[in-house]
Amino acid sequence: MGAPKGNDNAKGNGRPPIHTEPKSVQILIDDYFEWILGEQGEKEEKVLTDDGEKIMKVPYWIRRPEPPTVSGLSLHLGFADKSSLYDYKEKDCFSHSIKRAISRIEKHHEIKVAYGDKCTGNIFALKNFGWKDKTHQEHSGSIETTPITGMKVE
Repeated sequence: MGAPKGNDNAKGNGRPPIHTEPKSVQILIDDYFEWILGEQGEKEEKVLTDDGEKIMKVPYWIRRPEPPTVSGLSLHLGFADKSSLYDYKEKDCFSHSIKRAISRIEKHHEIKVAYGDKCTGNIFALKNFGWKDKTHQEHSGSIETTPITGMKVE
């Protein structure tokens, strides 16, 4: 266990920060959301048409799209795990960019659920973002009771 915060023994210990510039983190975040869109290429292929066989350019996936994830964003930023991402989220200079990126990931799952894709993965992800799937009802007021007459109590 490391020395408590503020303890002189804690100074200089640990790994140096991966990122020191908020602009470079924002560039990497933007790059991540571009990366997950996948990459398409074109290849020439023989295609049978009404006029006979022709060689046409056909699109194909070089790298398939993938959904945005907190772990994927963390790895793209060079972190070993998502806890480092959450640590950086608490640093003032990185807070806005990282919170916004996490909100974009949350939005993805929210939209999937809103459009009827209520798979447990989307619901689980939203719960990790703090969502709850139970309703909470509060009741206020008083309840008046009147005794029932004509009953014997022994």
